[in-house]
Amino acid sequence: MSLSTVEIRVASANPSLVELQATGSPAIVQINTGPTGPTGPTGPTGPTGPTGPNSVTGATTTNFTTGQVLYANGSNVGSLSRSGIDTRTTFPNDDVTAATASPDPDTIVKRNGSGDIVAATTFSTNEGGSLSAGSITGFSVHQVNLVYPTTTAARTWTLPDASGTVALTSDITVTATNTVTLTNKTITSPVIDTGMSFGTGAALATRTALGLDRAAGFELFCVLRNTAGTWAMLNDATHEPYNIASVSQSGYNVRINYSQTATKVGTLIVVPDEAYAARGLIVGSSVGTTFADINLSGLNSAGILTFNGSTWAASSAVGIASAVMTGTQIVVTHDDAGANHANVSIYCQNYNYFTILSASTGGTSSFRIIDPLTGLAMTAAELPSGLTVSFSRRGNGLALAVSGAVSSSNLWVYGIMYK
Repeated sequence: MSLSTVEIRVASANPSLVELQATGSPAIVQINTGPTGPTGPTGPTGPTGPTGPNSVTGATTTNFTTGQVLYANGSNVGSLSRSGIDTRTTFPNDDVTAATASPDPDTIVKRNGSGDIVAATTFSTNEGGSLSAGSITGFSVHQVNLVYPTTTAARTWTLPDASGTVALTSDITVTATNTVTLTNKTITSPVIDTGMSFGTGAALATRTALGLDRAAGFELFCVLRNTAGTWAMLNDATHEPYNIASVSQSGYNVRINYSQTATKVGTLIVVPDEAYAARGLIVGSSVGTTFADINLSGLNSAGILTFNGSTWAASSAVGIASAVMTGTQIVVTHDDAGANHANVSIYCQNYNYFTILSASTGGTSSFRIIDPLTGLAMTAAELPSGLTVSFSRRGNGLALAVSGAVSSSNLWVYGIMYK
């Protein structure tokens, strides 16, 4: 038997399919297939490639693209778009926590434009600004926390449009209660509501500028008014005393008692207002380290006394309360100006009558009108109606402190003492 030539073809798409093609005669092909042999051992896995810079260890995601943020919540790794981060009110939270570029989940990372996973140095929080973590020292090592209280409404904290250093409250050294030494500083329109104290050495220029040559001092001032015979300090909506504790009066003196004790007397000025000045009131002070006595004198009383046929009346008068005629005596009641009656002046203006002063005390002066023909004092029945007498009482003597009340008139007191 002659042999035939057999061509064996194996399909590349299906190796189990074998095609035989014989040539020659006889064309008989016999194939005997044995049992399938055992599967050979799996070959070794090739080595893992090197980890890229700042990559997330063991973190993979199929949709992590440029501009997204990679995060880890403790077990899962995923990504969010920047807009997804922007809409969150807290970060980290249960859904988006800090991602990791190392086993420690404390660093937010994102994919850069080249496809590498890198730590985020800047990520947008909204369209208006960005949080730059890369500028914080030690950001890649230590966590930085911004702590804020539980708010009861929406709050806005605005940072200035300028570069600079954020100060801690401990960096602010000037407070409302601490003591701070200022060197070469200009203070504009200061308000000082307590006594001023001055140091030595460098404070000399300040003391000189203020006219003080002592290391410390205090001011005192008040407004004194006599109401119903009693002197007191005004303390109302438009007047207020300072460093004066109380006011008392005795005889010819009004005493003011200081709130502080001075070591030496600086000055004390007492000035009558325009009403008292028009009356000729003179004030003088005896000043000590705890109080000052204000002495009053020279309060003038003057006016025109007119007889109407039965009674007397005062006109154009200051300090004259009344004029009453009893028998031949005309008694004028006026402000108390001391007991020196030599300062009383009385004369008739429109008749050639004489006037004689009978007596003068602190608050009253009495006189008589003499008929030059008879030399006798005249009674009311003998006086002509329309008779006028000019009366004045100069208070050169000391005036009693309980007198001298002029409506709404004041004594102005100001002093500086050394402390």
